[in-house]
Amino acid sequence: MHALQLDFAPAAVARQGLAGRLIGIALLAFAAAAAALAVQQHEQRQTGIDELQSRLDRMQRRVQSPADAVDDAGSRRAGTSARGADDDAELQRRLQQANAVIDQLAVPWTRLFGAIEAVPTQGVVLQELLPDARAGSLRLRATAPELDSALAYTARLSRQPALGQVHLVSYARTEAAAVSTDRAPLVFMVQATWQPR
Repeated sequence: MHALQLDFAPAAVARQGLAGRLIGIALLAFAAAAAALAVQQHEQRQTGIDELQSRLDRMQRRVQSPADAVDDAGSRRAGTSARGADDDAELQRRLQQANAVIDQLAVPWTRLFGAIEAVPTQGVVLQELLPDARAGSLRLRATAPELDSALAYTARLSRQPALGQVHLVSYARTEAAAVSTDRAPLVFMVQATWQPR
């Protein structure tokens, strides 16, 4: 009697699983780097906000102090009020910048990354992810062995509830030779919309 040999993980499936894990690790590393950058920017902006708040407090004390009072001739000191107006404009500009950064940090990035990670790649290799929270748009650059693979991946992305208006923007063959085939991989760009809130 011959021994029974079962192969539960054929080589093609094992390679595909490794590629999926590598893509997941790459996306995780990207998300960690983005989070670290966001934390650093948040700390810098918070320092800026604290500085602006202290300047605002000083300006308010100056406005309420006798230095800005009416002089003997009955007119305000022009230099003080002009300088205060410039300080107010600068303060408003910096507060708007700080609020823009705070809005960017409040975006639920994990939902977007989770939606992209949930899509099976099946031969597609993600290379670049460019989300724009303010515009609610997303551009994704990837490679695929053939146009059919790129179209199938785009269709799978379009079925994600977090993404909308998913479409293939461009595609082209690269000049570099592919590793496992004699054809160069197809580089393609996908654009989509998403709700950052």
